[in-house]
Amino acid sequence: MAQGVIVSDFNLTSDGADVLLEWDIPDETGVVEYRLYRRQNQNPNQDHIVTIKADGSGRYQYLDDGIFKRDSKVIHYDLEIIQEKRSDVFTNSITHNPTSIQRTWGSIKAMFKP
Repeated sequence: MAQGVIVSDFNLTSDGADVLLEWDIPDETGVVEYRLYRRQNQNPNQDHIVTIKADGSGRYQYLDDGIFKRDSKVIHYDLEIIQEKRSDVFTNSITHNPTSIQRTWGSIKAMFKP
Protein backbone atom coordinates (compact mmCIF):
# COMPACT_ATOMS: atom_id res chain seq x y z
CA MET A 1 0.00 0.00 0.00
CA ALA A 2 1.28 3.46 -0.80
CA GLN A 3 2.21 5.28 2.37
CA GLY A 4 -0.41 7.75 3.63
CA VAL A 5 -2.90 7.23 0.80
CA ILE A 6 -6.43 6.30 1.80
CA VAL A 7 -9.13 5.56 -0.76
CA SER A 8 -12.32 6.50 1.06
CA ASP A 9 -14.57 5.47 -1.81
CA PHE A 10 -14.11 3.44 -5.03
CA ASN A 11 -17.46 2.87 -6.74
CA LEU A 12 -18.80 1.58 -10.00
CA THR A 13 -22.21 2.36 -11.48
CA SER A 14 -23.63 1.30 -14.81
CA ASP A 15 -26.51 2.40 -17.03
CA GLY A 16 -26.38 -0.66 -19.28
CA ALA A 17 -23.92 0.69 -21.86
CA ASP A 18 -21.37 2.58 -19.81
CA VAL A 19 -19.50 2.04 -16.57
CA LEU A 20 -18.78 5.06 -14.38
CA LEU A 21 -15.89 4.65 -11.96
CA GLU A 22 -15.58 7.18 -9.13
CA TRP A 23 -13.08 7.44 -6.29
CA ASP A 24 -12.31 9.79 -3.43
CA ILE A 25 -8.91 10.42 -1.85
CA PRO A 26 -9.18 12.61 1.28
CA ASP A 27 -5.45 13.42 1.36
CA GLU A 28 -3.55 13.51 -1.93
CA THR A 29 -0.23 14.58 -0.44
CA GLY A 30 2.49 13.18 -2.68
CA VAL A 31 0.09 11.64 -5.21
CA VAL A 32 1.16 12.25 -8.81
CA GLU A 33 -1.40 10.30 -10.85
CA TYR A 34 -4.02 7.58 -10.97
CA ARG A 35 -3.97 4.72 -13.46
CA LEU A 36 -7.00 2.60 -14.28
CA TYR A 37 -6.73 -0.90 -15.69
CA ARG A 38 -9.40 -3.30 -16.96
CA ARG A 39 -9.43 -7.11 -17.09
CA GLN A 40 -12.24 -9.13 -18.61
CA ASN A 41 -13.55 -12.54 -17.63
CA GLN A 42 -10.72 -14.81 -16.43
CA ASN A 43 -8.06 -13.12 -18.57
CA PRO A 44 -5.08 -12.31 -16.31
CA ASN A 45 -3.85 -9.57 -18.67
CA GLN A 46 -4.83 -6.01 -17.81
CA ASP A 47 -5.49 -3.25 -20.30
CA HIS A 48 -4.38 0.23 -19.23
CA ILE A 49 -7.40 2.40 -20.03
CA VAL A 50 -6.51 5.84 -18.66
CA THR A 51 -4.03 7.86 -16.61
CA ILE A 52 -5.44 10.83 -14.71
CA LYS A 53 -3.12 13.42 -13.18
CA ALA A 54 -3.79 14.29 -9.56
CA ASP A 55 -5.28 17.79 -9.39
CA GLY A 56 -5.75 18.16 -5.62
CA SER A 57 -9.55 17.88 -5.75
CA GLY A 58 -9.60 14.43 -4.15
CA ARG A 59 -12.58 13.39 -6.31
CA TYR A 60 -12.17 11.65 -9.64
CA GLN A 61 -14.26 9.81 -12.16
CA TYR A 62 -13.85 7.99 -15.44
CA LEU A 63 -16.56 6.89 -17.88
CA ASP A 64 -15.76 3.60 -19.61
CA ASP A 65 -18.25 3.89 -22.45
CA GLY A 66 -19.34 1.07 -24.70
CA ILE A 67 -17.94 -1.67 -22.47
CA PHE A 68 -21.02 -3.85 -22.96
CA LYS A 69 -20.36 -4.19 -26.68
CA ARG A 70 -17.77 -6.69 -25.55
CA ASP A 71 -18.68 -10.23 -24.57
CA SER A 72 -17.66 -9.97 -20.93
CA LYS A 73 -19.25 -11.83 -18.11
CA VAL A 74 -17.03 -10.27 -15.45
CA ILE A 75 -15.17 -6.95 -15.66
CA HIS A 76 -12.42 -6.14 -13.16
CA TYR A 77 -11.11 -2.61 -12.67
CA ASP A 78 -7.90 -1.84 -10.83
CA LEU A 79 -6.99 1.63 -9.57
CA GLU A 80 -3.29 2.25 -9.14
CA ILE A 81 -2.10 5.31 -7.23
CA ILE A 82 1.34 6.62 -8.12
CA GLN A 83 3.20 8.73 -5.54
CA GLU A 84 6.24 10.94 -5.99
CA LYS A 85 9.47 9.84 -4.32
CA ARG A 86 8.11 6.33 -3.74
CA SER A 87 8.44 3.22 -5.82
CA ASP A 88 5.52 1.35 -4.29
CA VAL A 89 1.94 1.77 -5.43
CA PHE A 90 -1.49 1.26 -3.94
CA THR A 91 -3.90 -0.83 -5.99
CA ASN A 92 -7.60 -1.17 -5.28
CA SER A 93 -9.89 -3.45 -7.32
CA ILE A 94 -13.58 -3.48 -8.11
CA THR A 95 -15.57 -6.08 -10.09
CA HIS A 96 -18.74 -5.79 -12.14
CA ASN A 97 -20.86 -8.68 -13.42
CA PRO A 98 -23.06 -7.34 -16.25
CA THR A 99 -26.19 -9.29 -17.03
CA SER A 100 -27.03 -10.42 -20.56
CA ILE A 101 -29.79 -7.77 -20.58
CA GLN A 102 -27.25 -5.04 -19.78
CA ARG A 103 -24.91 -6.30 -22.52
CA THR A 104 -27.77 -6.42 -25.05
CA TRP A 105 -29.14 -3.00 -24.02
CA GLY A 106 -25.64 -1.58 -24.10
CA SER A 107 -25.15 -2.82 -27.67
CA ILE A 108 -28.47 -1.30 -28.77
CA LYS A 109 -27.69 2.06 -27.13
CA ALA A 110 -24.21 2.09 -28.68
CA MET A 111 -25.73 1.92 -32.18
CA PHE A 112 -27.48 5.25 -31.60
CA LYS A 113 -24.62 7.15 -29.96
CA PRO A 114 -23.30 10.07 -32.03
